[in-house]
Amino acid sequence: MPDQSRQPTPSRPNQNRGPTPSSPGAAPFTLRSVNLSDVGRARDHQEDASGIFKPSDPALLARRGELFIVADGMGGHNAGEVASQMALSELQRVYFSDASPDPQAALAQSLQAANQAIYQLSRADARQMGMGTTVAMAVVRNQEIFISNVGDSRVYLIRSGQISQVTRDHSWVEEQVRAGVLTPEQAHSHPQRNIITRALGTGPTVEPEFYTGAMQLGDILVLCSDGLTGHVADAEILLLAGENPPRVAAQRLIELANERGGSDNITALVVRAEPPGASVPGAAPVPGKGPVNRPSRPPYGLVGALVGVLAGVALIAYLLLKSGGIQGKITPMPTLTGTTSVVTSAAATISPTMLPSATGLNVAATVTTVASVEATPPPGVGTATL
Repeated sequence: MPDQSRQPTPSRPNQNRGPTPSSPGAAPFTLRSVNLSDVGRARDHQEDASGIFKPSDPALLARRGELFIVADGMGGHNAGEVASQMALSELQRVYFSDASPDPQAALAQSLQAANQAIYQLSRADARQMGMGTTVAMAVVRNQEIFISNVGDSRVYLIRSGQISQVTRDHSWVEEQVRAGVLTPEQAHSHPQRNIITRALGTGPTVEPEFYTGAMQLGDILVLCSDGLTGHVADAEILLLAGENPPRVAAQRLIELANERGGSDNITALVVRAEPPGASVPGAAPVPGKGPVNRPSRPPYGLVGALVGVLAGVALIAYLLLKSGGIQGKITPMPTLTGTTSVVTSAAATISPTMLPSATGLNVAATVTTVASVEATPPPGVGTATL
């Protein structure tokens, strides 16, 4: 069973409480993170969006930390895609430009601003009527975690071999579970499990939930849309995210969801707190698939030495053959080949109207709407190095 006492505790934003220390001490870890999305097997377009935002300004980084977002849009035609992209744009813009020293208060402001922007557009344009988006957000500042969510996109915390769902789904089935009408197992397969009770942009105001806690060396955060959790169990998220580096973990989580139907867009954002300068660990197998068969790579140093020796022998034999010292045929040495497994990414540009820059900010961002897309943010925002 997950150790519920280890997860961050729910809290409410408090605009009047004293300033949160901006630098409680350097964290004994560095964050390795990646965000990947896939359209799935049943949808014909992508309505998920995700982003990783890290200020390059040390002062801003100390005050605001690193921001991670997953949004799952909904609405007719392209309205869901518009809503999730607007959420991503407004959330990062307002969060990093907000004057409050408290990251949780800044998260609250960013959520209200994003809600207003989406709601106003949906009322102004009939094509976008009724659009909205879920959102799951996490901020890691030094050794502090600040988390918020609206809807059924989730944040998980993995610590000491256990997984906890930090956020609480805002969905009809979750309300029935809390009321004792449904069991969690019944809720997971209920035909109305996709009905959400809160979303950004569906009303003039929104009521997010907030969680705070501490980040420790070895901790892993997984932010994801319901396209993942609809097909992959918590125990499987624990296995794949806990035993693999972030990029491999996100990739395999998405692959597993697709193998089981891929009924929705799928997004996985994985953050791991690693020792500074840590090497990437090996990959663990996908559940039910057995050991991983990796493309073979020849031991190039040994092969080079062997080729050199054989080339010398061949040259001597050739000279002896020409001089009549030996009789026979020299067989050419076969060519050695190897394959390399790579993860490809496509470059995309998001216009300044989609990601407006905040004055004076210099934030490194990786924004994903299609699998492994790294978007170029507006002026004042650099490209993240993962």
